[in-house]
Amino acid sequence: MRMKNWLGICLLTALLALPAFGQVGGGGGRGFGGPGGQQFDPAMIQQFIAQMQQRQLDNIKTQLGSSDDEFAALLPYVKKIMDLQTATQISRFSGMRIGGQSIGAMLSNTGGQPSDLQQATTALQAAIDDQTTTPQIFSIKLQALRDARAKTQADLTAAQNALRDLLTQRQEATLVLIGFIQ
Repeated sequence: MRMKNWLGICLLTALLALPAFGQVGGGGGRGFGGPGGQQFDPAMIQQFIAQMQQRQLDNIKTQLGSSDDEFAALLPYVKKIMDLQTATQISRFSGMRIGGQSIGAMLSNTGGQPSDLQQATTALQAAIDDQTTTPQIFSIKLQALRDARAKTQADLTAAQNALRDLLTQRQEATLVLIGFIQ
């Protein structure tokens, strides 16, 4: 749980800091909503997430006491868990707005193939933003988001179980303690 909270705090901090990043360079399209009509640069959030994940990987490797070869075997499982945890955190913050734009809308334009959870979150936010959305559409969008969240949670549990099968008891205890697996 601590790892999830840390991930969420880092993501939220980065998103809240984006307007300041846009003003530092004095233009050039970085940031959004700043002077001169600057626009949000999705590459900034992608870069932040990549840096945060690399620090998390380094921390996990250190805490597990793994050699390079041992950690290379665990890496695909660890990355899968990190991706699913990141998607969950992004979904939780998607209803928030920065500079009049929803976080979900900003993150849906960050490149790559959006997950089912990201698509469902963005679709629900679009329905909320549309004043003509009917109760039936809300019901459909809400169910789609709930289903996507449930699938992401099931995928996360399966990924954590697959990783657990490769760990020593000491390593498993370490990852449970830091909130990376349950």
